[in-house]
Amino acid sequence: MSPSIPQILILLIIFVIPIFFAFHLNKKLRENEPTARPYRWGYFNAISMGVSYPLTILLLLITSIITTANMLMLIPFVLTLVIFLPLSWFIYKRYKWPWIVGLGLYGISIFSQLIIGDVLEAILPIIIYTLNVIYVKNRWKELKPTNHESLIIDEIEKVVD
Repeated sequence: MSPSIPQILILLIIFVIPIFFAFHLNKKLRENEPTARPYRWGYFNAISMGVSYPLTILLLLITSIITTANMLMLIPFVLTLVIFLPLSWFIYKRYKWPWIVGLGLYGISIFSQLIIGDVLEAILPIIIYTLNVIYVKNRWKELKPTNHESLIIDEIEKVVD
């Protein structure tokens, strides 16, 4: 069975477009901050959460027959969209806390898949989760602290100077 045009569009929106923009944004980062480590994966996650996810929901709305049942099925998607849009913006801005919240929510969703018994469907998300944890661990020092942390750092720097 060959994929349909909406399925191909969804794949393009979810994977290809964020990859292109992630490389472009990383190039701009390297121009502005030559000493910064690459942040392609971070940009990919931010774009996937902030742009691809809403576009996918819109595409699902357009391609599905809009009935009450279909609209009720979209409620969880819209709720997660409300959560992930701000997270994606702050991941794009290279903050620490959205990674923690996002990985926590992603971990909960994987755990719920395992509880339900969808072990095979949880394998890929577990691999992606592990890659994200390793990535954040390796980038932790260069991610921006939250405002509270930056105030503490500023005060320490004043004392040291």
